[in-house]
Amino acid sequence: MALSANTARSYDLGDINTFGVKASSTIYEGSAVGSSGGYARALTAGDDFLGFALEKVTGGSSDGDVNIEVKTRGQVQLSVTSVAVTDIGKNVWASDDGTFALTSNSGANSKVGVVHRFISSGVAIVAFDASQVATATGITELTVTDGVGTNDGTIGAITGDASVIAAVQELAAKINEILRSNA
Repeated sequence: MALSANTARSYDLGDINTFGVKASSTIYEGSAVGSSGGYARALTAGDDFLGFALEKVTGGSSDGDVNIEVKTRGQVQLSVTSVAVTDIGKNVWASDDGTFALTSNSGANSKVGVVHRFISSGVAIVAFDASQVATATGITELTVTDGVGTNDGTIGAITGDASVIAAVQELAAKINEILRSNA
């Protein structure tokens, strides 16, 4: 409904968010925090990255019994496997709550941020923004076995001459290549 008077609203300030903790999970201060079924836990490879824990918390007997404050955006100094001065701007991935690398492990790891500044061998400042690290998904690969594509509601449902199908197939492959390189 359109406003017809001033309306006081509550706003979150800054880059801190609060999440319910997964039952019986222990999250240490400084841990990368991941999401499991909508609840926070010490990040495990493949989790959606929520940020970094600002406190140590142990979950209760049920999911969400306890909350944790998480820094969701900023810059943090991390030990990053094999990081070098030439890696500024490269993606940083986590395989658990305290292990960071420049490789996605074929998409199994969780994207955390990018190398912002090189400090020393194996140490970098990583810029992170939990709202910006979701992994993009690609277009379903177009496979043509009968000359007209597949009728499955994806890009492969295109019918027409072979040159159109080939051009769309090439386009889908290139888009997926771009998405994989940025993931």
